[in-house]
Amino acid sequence: MKGVELKFQLDYGQYIALKERVSKIMKADRGGKYPVFSQYFDTEDSDFLHDKINGELYHLKIRMRKYSRDLSDDSIAFLEAKIKEDIWGMKHRVVYKDKKSLSPFFKSFIASKPVEPTCNIFYEREAFEKIVDGNKLRLNFDTNLLFLDKEKTKITDKNRKNHLFVNYGLNFYALLEVKYTQEKLPEFIENEISKLKIERTAFSKYGYGACLLYTSPSPRDAHESRMPSSA
Repeated sequence: MKGVELKFQLDYGQYIALKERVSKIMKADRGGKYPVFSQYFDTEDSDFLHDKINGELYHLKIRMRKYSRDLSDDSIAFLEAKIKEDIWGMKHRVVYKDKKSLSPFFKSFIASKPVEPTCNIFYEREAFEKIVDGNKLRLNFDTNLLFLDKEKTKITDKNRKNHLFVNYGLNFYALLEVKYTQEKLPEFIENEISKLKIERTAFSKYGYGACLLYTSPSPRDAHESRMPSSA
């Protein structure tokens, strides 16, 4: 399904205030906070990363995602292609078992543009959903972000301690993703964002993580992308 995807950066006070307000009128997904662990893929020349850094309006990401703290465990894995064009986003997602079970979309894509693992990203998410005027609204609050080398597939107390969010040079506590199937956001969300003086951001988890783990381009390039929106 195609929809608008916008991102905002929240300090701790904004995070607590907005989450408290939306929790009263929106339904919590999965009953509360849950883990999200993804392995991202890119081409040999890092085409996806450079499209983001260079401000291309059309860009995509390929990732393997689990709702777990261990990418190698037996939980369900999802293979996802996230396609963005300006503020509009669309996701192609399938349950991944093995290469033989790939959908025609992924078989065709990988045949034309081979990819390889680049980095792993973990965070904790609290999500809320609501149907507004027949359209689905979803808010994702992402905190405790960890950027890991592609070989590190398990979250432990040790690597959590060594990868504190504040050490990444980021100036916000939580990343808010707002997803809606119409271009104009519901009025009550726009009002809350305005009242709390919440700022929109072009921050990309993959863009920042890949730049942080490798020397070029720099994380600042990913954070200050010319994109009017992010993926």
